[in-house]
Amino acid sequence: MNYPGKLLGTAIVVLWLAAPAKAQKIVTLQDIHEESFPFIAELVAPGASEMALSETIRLIAVTHRGEHASQVSIYSLDETGAPAATEPMALELPRRGPLAAHTTYALGVTFHPTLPLLYVWQDVNAPQDQAETFEHLLIFRVAHGKAELVQACGKGSDYATGRKVGYIAFDDRATRLYFPNLTRMEKGKPVNGIGYFRIGKNGLVLPEDGTAEAGFMAQSEVAFSTYIPHDNAGGFVPVSDEVIIFAGAAGPISWDQVEARQRFSAVHVWPPARPYRRIAVHPTLPVIYMSLLDTGFVLQLKHAEGYITSNFQATTISGPTSRPVVLGRRKMVAFGTKGQIQFISIDDQGHFLPEFRRAGVAADDVSALSYSEKFDKFYVAVEKGK
Repeated sequence: MNYPGKLLGTAIVVLWLAAPAKAQKIVTLQDIHEESFPFIAELVAPGASEMALSETIRLIAVTHRGEHASQVSIYSLDETGAPAATEPMALELPRRGPLAAHTTYALGVTFHPTLPLLYVWQDVNAPQDQAETFEHLLIFRVAHGKAELVQACGKGSDYATGRKVGYIAFDDRATRLYFPNLTRMEKGKPVNGIGYFRIGKNGLVLPEDGTAEAGFMAQSEVAFSTYIPHDNAGGFVPVSDEVIIFAGAAGPISWDQVEARQRFSAVHVWPPARPYRRIAVHPTLPVIYMSLLDTGFVLQLKHAEGYITSNFQATTISGPTSRPVVLGRRKMVAFGTKGQIQFISIDDQGHFLPEFRRAGVAADDVSALSYSEKFDKFYVAVEKGK
């Protein structure tokens, strides 16, 4: 695994949310009463923490906290995108090798955009120096009501263990799978990193040419703790073939895999909220959205070919608990909160409009959400059915 050792060529922009000069960029929301939300589809998934959707094979995968943490629940959808009237498949994470006695748990999930493959990023409650054989990435082929493990990789001394957050995501061409939670010691201090696996046309991780540890290669970038938080890499969103934006410790960061002189472009949002950033991208516009979970602030930012500009909006909602989810067809951005989903309206350019709507749901911590542009349905995991 290659660690360059320095965060080279970084441009930094600072956004002051509380500055009077930026007052015109602070949006005050009006609560619009709505009786019903027929586009919301609920999935009963106790302790749900994260969700992934495949419109191609009409499946939803949900990870869990607590007693079901070592399980991924897989729900089927019918031809209209509605949850099928069948019990979800309970996919138990395999316990393999010398760490089989330790507790494993799923952190992140995503589907391949065109193939019947589910990718699970898992972790283990074991010291890092004792977990070098633990495989963090599991790839399952899901078909005919069954899930078959077809590849496992992502092991070694640079993979952190015991993390609480771990989003994964593909680039636009499904040739890279980005992952979090790399770490190593430099001068006696831990240094955090992110990386990606190269993905072949069959959806599996490509082997390195003859030398990779365990036969697989992970490209990685090091960042100081200022840029990548210790335990909360808050998501990745692809914005071009070569640039991805991820939620860093102090704000969104662009990572350009081609430009050698300026690999990173960082936006620092003030007041700081380092461990609790979550990010999403508009499906058709050069706009990203970010939730700051410990402040109540949510942001709308523009990017130019992946590089974040200083053109932004901010507003506040009551305690966001999830990453943003963009409802492109409905011109809304959704945020999970305590027992609610809050929908902020947006205009044709992706700007926040001064109105929002609340939908109550049966979950204390609403964090597992997804939206289908194809079916125009918004999926939310709840503790119990209506």
